[in-house]
Amino acid sequence: EVLTEEPKHSVKIGDIFHSSWGYDQTNADFYQCVAISNAQITVRKLTTQHVSVDTVMPMKDSFRGEAIKKLVQVSYDGVPMIKITSYERAYLWDGKPKEETPAWMGH
Repeated sequence: EVLTEEPKHSVKIGDIFHSSWGYDQTNADFYQCVAISNAQITVRKLTTQHVSVDTVMPMKDSFRGEAIKKLVQVSYDGVPMIKITSYERAYLWDGKPKEETPAWMGH
Protein backbone atom coordinates (compact mmCIF):
# COMPACT_ATOMS: atom_id res chain seq x y z
CA GLU A 1 0.00 0.00 0.00
CA VAL A 2 1.32 3.42 -0.93
CA LEU A 3 1.61 6.07 1.76
CA THR A 4 -0.56 8.96 0.53
CA GLU A 5 -0.32 11.27 3.52
CA GLU A 6 1.63 11.67 6.74
CA PRO A 7 1.06 8.64 9.00
CA LYS A 8 -1.25 9.14 11.99
CA HIS A 9 1.34 7.44 14.22
CA SER A 10 5.06 7.52 15.02
CA VAL A 11 5.84 3.87 14.18
CA LYS A 12 8.71 3.22 11.76
CA ILE A 13 9.62 0.19 9.67
CA GLY A 14 11.81 -2.04 11.85
CA ASP A 15 10.14 -1.04 15.13
CA ILE A 16 9.35 -4.00 17.39
CA PHE A 17 6.24 -4.50 19.51
CA HIS A 18 6.03 -6.76 22.59
CA SER A 19 3.05 -8.53 24.11
CA SER A 20 2.83 -10.45 27.35
CA TRP A 21 -0.22 -12.67 27.76
CA GLY A 22 -1.44 -15.98 29.11
CA TYR A 23 -3.53 -17.75 31.72
CA ASP A 24 -1.51 -19.51 34.47
CA GLN A 25 1.63 -18.80 32.43
CA THR A 26 3.30 -15.85 30.73
CA ASN A 27 3.88 -15.85 26.98
CA ALA A 28 6.13 -13.19 25.46
CA ASP A 29 5.60 -12.46 21.76
CA PHE A 30 7.32 -9.89 19.56
CA TYR A 31 6.18 -8.38 16.26
CA GLN A 32 8.27 -6.32 13.83
CA CYS A 33 6.84 -3.57 11.64
CA VAL A 34 7.55 -4.40 7.98
CA ALA A 35 5.31 -1.84 6.21
CA ILE A 36 3.43 1.38 7.01
CA SER A 37 0.29 3.01 5.69
CA ASN A 38 -1.57 6.07 6.99
CA ALA A 39 -3.19 4.56 10.10
CA GLN A 40 -2.13 0.92 9.84
CA ILE A 41 1.10 -1.00 9.99
CA THR A 42 1.97 -4.47 8.76
CA VAL A 43 3.78 -6.65 11.29
CA ARG A 44 5.28 -10.12 11.37
CA LYS A 45 5.82 -12.26 14.43
CA LEU A 46 9.47 -12.76 15.43
CA THR A 47 11.42 -15.75 16.67
CA THR A 48 12.70 -15.32 20.24
CA GLN A 49 15.87 -16.40 21.98
CA HIS A 50 16.33 -17.10 25.68
CA VAL A 51 18.73 -14.86 27.56
CA SER A 52 18.04 -16.69 30.84
CA VAL A 53 15.74 -19.45 32.04
CA ASP A 54 12.72 -17.14 32.15
CA THR A 55 13.57 -14.18 29.88
CA VAL A 56 13.54 -13.81 26.11
CA MET A 57 14.59 -11.30 23.46
CA PRO A 58 13.34 -10.98 19.88
CA MET A 59 15.53 -11.93 16.94
CA LYS A 60 15.12 -8.97 14.59
CA ASP A 61 14.28 -9.96 10.98
CA SER A 62 13.81 -13.64 12.00
CA PHE A 63 10.16 -13.93 11.01
CA ARG A 64 7.68 -16.70 11.64
CA GLY A 65 4.15 -16.68 10.33
CA GLU A 66 2.33 -14.45 7.90
CA ALA A 67 2.24 -10.67 7.78
CA ILE A 68 -0.79 -9.06 9.44
CA LYS A 69 -2.16 -5.53 9.15
CA LYS A 70 -3.02 -3.73 12.37
CA LEU A 71 -4.43 -0.34 13.28
CA VAL A 72 -2.02 1.67 15.43
CA GLN A 73 -3.56 2.94 18.65
CA VAL A 74 -1.98 4.80 21.55
CA SER A 75 -1.95 3.48 25.12
CA TYR A 76 -2.99 5.63 28.07
CA ASP A 77 0.65 6.62 28.61
CA GLY A 78 1.26 7.55 24.96
CA VAL A 79 3.01 4.37 23.78
CA PRO A 80 2.01 3.05 20.32
CA MET A 81 -0.03 -0.14 20.66
CA ILE A 82 -1.62 -2.72 18.35
CA LYS A 83 -4.38 -5.19 19.16
CA ILE A 84 -3.27 -8.65 18.02
CA THR A 85 -6.31 -10.62 19.26
CA SER A 86 -9.11 -10.09 21.77
CA TYR A 87 -6.71 -11.13 24.56
CA GLU A 88 -3.36 -9.89 23.23
CA ARG A 89 -2.15 -6.32 22.85
CA ALA A 90 1.39 -5.44 21.81
CA TYR A 91 3.18 -2.24 22.83
CA LEU A 92 6.24 -0.61 21.30
CA TRP A 93 9.13 -2.60 22.81
CA ASP A 94 11.48 -0.87 25.26
CA GLY A 95 14.51 -2.95 24.19
CA LYS A 96 14.72 -4.92 27.45
CA PRO A 97 14.48 -8.73 27.90
CA LYS A 98 10.95 -9.88 28.77
CA GLU A 99 9.80 -12.57 31.19
CA GLU A 100 8.25 -15.79 29.91
CA THR A 101 7.19 -18.92 31.78
CA PRO A 102 9.81 -21.64 31.19
CA ALA A 103 8.68 -24.60 29.02
CA TRP A 104 9.11 -27.07 31.88
CA MET A 105 6.65 -25.08 33.99
CA GLY A 106 3.63 -25.68 31.76
CA HIS A 107 4.47 -23.58 28.73
